[in-house]
Formats: sequence, structure tokens, C-alpha cells
Amino acid sequence: MFKSISSILLFLTTIEGLKENPWTEKRANILRDKMLYLWENNVAFTSKFDHRYMGDYHDYMYDPKNTTTTKNCVDGVNELCKAWYDEGNRLDDVGFTARKALRLAFHDCIPYKDGSKGCDGCLNLNEDFEDNSGLQMTAAVLEKVFEDPDFPSGAPKLDLGPKNLGMSRADLWAFSGLVALAYYQKHSKKLCDDKLEAKKLMCDDPDPCFTSFPDVSKIFKVGRKDCANTDTKHLYRASKLEHHPNTGFNGQMLVDYFNDTFEFNPREVVALMGAHTVGAFNGVNSKIDYGWVRSHKSKQTEVFNNKYYKVLAARNAKCKEACIGNPMTVNGTAKARWDVNAKLFQKMFKADFKDHSWDNPNSGHPGHLYWHIRYQRVPLCGNVVKDDNAKEDETFFEKEKYQKCCAMKPEDMEQNQDCLRWVQDKIRHISTDVGLYLHWDINDGIPSGCDIFKKKKLTTAEDFATKEYLGNAGCGKQMIKDDQGVPMHQIVENYADNQKEWLDDFFKTFAKMQQSVDNSDDLEQGPSSFWNITDDFACKIPSK
Repeated sequence: MFKSISSILLFLTTIEGLKENPWTEKRANILRDKMLYLWENNVAFTSKFDHRYMGDYHDYMYDPKNTTTTKNCVDGVNELCKAWYDEGNRLDDVGFTARKALRLAFHDCIPYKDGSKGCDGCLNLNEDFEDNSGLQMTAAVLEKVFEDPDFPSGAPKLDLGPKNLGMSRADLWAFSGLVALAYYQKHSKKLCDDKLEAKKLMCDDPDPCFTSFPDVSKIFKVGRKDCANTDTKHLYRASKLEHHPNTGFNGQMLVDYFNDTFEFNPREVVALMGAHTVGAFNGVNSKIDYGWVRSHKSKQTEVFNNKYYKVLAARNAKCKEACIGNPMTVNGTAKARWDVNAKLFQKMFKADFKDHSWDNPNSGHPGHLYWHIRYQRVPLCGNVVKDDNAKEDETFFEKEKYQKCCAMKPEDMEQNQDCLRWVQDKIRHISTDVGLYLHWDINDGIPSGCDIFKKKKLTTAEDFATKEYLGNAGCGKQMIKDDQGVPMHQIVENYADNQKEWLDDFFKTFAKMQQSVDNSDDLEQGPSSFWNITDDFACKIPSK
């Protein structure tokens, strides 16, 4: 059969190479194209996995309580809840998208409470369900990709499924998160290259709309091992308890968590959280709404840039989709501040919030604070602009107040409290975000140290349980320092001013996270050409 010893060796080398590293450049590019295709056709494929429709692939989905299909609202309490579970919105929100792939990349790497590392292609969807809620469909779709070389129909095909090729599920999940980042680079650049679109996206902010990513061609490593699982049907289910952060953490708690679990320093913590710039809440899973830079239906959430930090640092800005500011200021921007809520939407849901509620002071966990950025406005005299929630004939101010203020001199209007109004911009953060920039203490689950807590005389869980909107937070800045002695609030401000600095730090931290595995010495260099997304896949951003 073989004509020489060299040909035998070549044959054996080929076989061994295939066994050890099935991640060829060609296969990686095919898998990338499969994911892009799934994201572009999110709703169509989501319905095939959806339990409500008993679609062709519903067995891949682990959702025994039907949380993705069953409305969890108290009837008649709020129309918003009903809208979240509207069929079109629901399918869009629960499906596999670039945002979800990026979120999964982090959640998969969360370590276990027994001290073992994550990044193992598994999620705990029972005991840790609340933390992983919203990722059920993503895990199910990727499992189908893992097993079936022909899925999804319409996309390029593999010679064998990744599972049969010898790839690990963990590597596929890690790869999916990197494809999401490659996608956002392509899509962000496309949006920002359009000058008119960029002007709207940035609301006249003179800083760059988009900065090219650093050279990350070597960021993908392979060789992760999948978790051992007793579930023979849903092999992506972890049986061990995961060590999740609590979204009620203040800054110090979050820094301690990342130091204990990933050995991140404060700068790395701040850098990684910037991924929320393309994040968004949805009511089906998170029981809150809006996004970190704007409502999740806005194109502002489609650009992977440093706006997250501009918001976090409460920079003066123009707001709303119409980019409304304050024409009385030098550059037309509006002053910003952080307001805080103690409870939000909890009365809308049938299920309790468990440890996340102020109504359960014995849980041992901090209740949830919800933070809103607000901008100070005066009427836009001569240019009547509706508020987001205004009816057709309503102006930003009551008619009489509008006329009175607009009859004043500009400088008088700016000084008149009746002519000033603080408005929200469909931006909402949780404590783990705001704690990067603002400082407050938590003792026995009760927050303190901000002016609003003193003003409202909030000292017990019961006090917080009776309040929803609190008002202007009035917290000091976060002074925890990184290894170079730079306070975290200043790191936030530096990232807000320098997009490249953030991107460099983000990708270093993201790579460190993805390589946080028990078998880190076994990781090898993976493919790199998947970063080059061609125009064959027009960048249509997934809505969720």
C-alpha cells in the first residue's frame, strides 16, 4: 500500500494530527458562518426549539418549568409585562443571538463552589437557574450545532459534527463568544462609517464612534474539557453548584468576587464589564427592561464602543433617540446624574424574587438597587419635542409652563427650577455596574453611605421594601485602586476618554477569562482567520 517509510509516517502524522486538533481554519470558518446565519434568522430557528410549538428540535431545550414560554405576569398589573411576552418579542428575546453568545462565554467560565474551574461547556440550569436564565435556548441551539454537521439548513455544512470530530463543547462555546466579538467589530464599523448614522448614534459626541480592535488573531485557544454530567439527554447541564456573583453587590464585593474566582485585579474587572455596551435587559428573563446605553431596540446598543463608560461616568450628553440636549449650555449637552430605585417591577410577577427582594431580609443577601441615568433639560423653545411617553399633542412640559419658560431670557430659564426637568433615557444599570464608579457600603444586606439613604432614613430591609423610586443617589466615587494605584472611578473615566485603552484591556481580560480552566497547560493555539467576516453575510444585528 505504501511505497516508502516516509509515506507511512506522513499518513500516521495526518491521522494523529486530526485526532489531536480538529480545529482547522476551514472548519472554524464554517462554524462562524453557521452562527452568523443563525443570528440573522433568529426567530425562525428559535421556533424550532420552542416548547410552545413542539418544534423539530424542542428536545434539545432544557426548560422543565417552561419559563421561556409561560407568561409570569400578574394579570392587569402592567401592560409592559404583557408586551414582554408578546409572541414576536418573546421569540426574539429568548433566542440565540450575538449578545447571548457573548453572555454565555462568561457564564460558562464561572467556576464552581467546590473550587474547580469553569469554561467546560456546561451550565447549572436547576439550582443556579435564576443566574443563568435566558441562556436555555442558546445552549440548546449550540448543542444542535455541536451534534449535527448539516444544521442549520441554509448555512455551510461540516464534514462531521464538532462532537464527532473530537472538538469539545467548551471550545465551541468559547468560539461562539469570539465570533460574536468579530461580528460586532464588523457591524459597528459598518454603522459608524455612515457619517449620518454615526452622528445619530453618538448624539453629536465628538469622540470616535468606533475604534478598530487590537490584533486578537491569536486569542482563540483550544483544548478545554467538557464537564462530567449525569444527564444523558442534556449533556450541557452542570451537576455542580456554580459560584455566581450577586447583582446586588457593591464595588468592593464585585472586586473581591473576581479576585477570588478569576484572579482579576480591579482594572480587569472594570475592563471586562464594558461588554455591557452591547448588552440589554429583557423582561422575560431578567424582569427588568432597557439597556446599559439605551433601550435594547436602539441601534446605540449595536455598537461595540466605550459609551458604557461615558454613561457610567455620568458625562453630560444629549439623550433620547432624537439626541435632545440642553440648548442653554455651551455645547448643547444636558447635565447627568445617577438616580436609584429600591424596587422595580416586582409586583408585576407571580414568582417571588427570592434573595433578590427587599421583602426577604433574612436571605443574607443585599436586595437589588436599580440605577437610572437622568439628564437635566429645559424646554426646546420653538422646537416642540415630545417626551418618549408623551401623547401626540403633549409637549415636553405642561403647556402653561412651556409658554412661561420660553418667554424668559435663556439665562433666566437656565436658573429657574420650574424650567428644569430631569428625564430618563431608557438606560438602566444594576449595582455591579454602578459600583465600579460610585461607592456605597453594605452591612448585613443594607446599603448605606449615599445621601439618598440618609435623606429617606433608610436603615432596614423593611424601609427599602416600602420604596420604589428613591431619587438622586448622591454617592461618593469609587476609590478602590488597581495595581498602579489608579482608583476605579478614574479607570472608568479613562476608558470613557480613550476607546483604544479600553479595547486593549478588554481583550486581554477576555482572553484571561476564557483560559481560566483546570487544564490550562493543555490549551493550544486555535484558528485565527474566522475574524475576517466577509460581506457575504450582511451585518444584520440581532435584536436580542
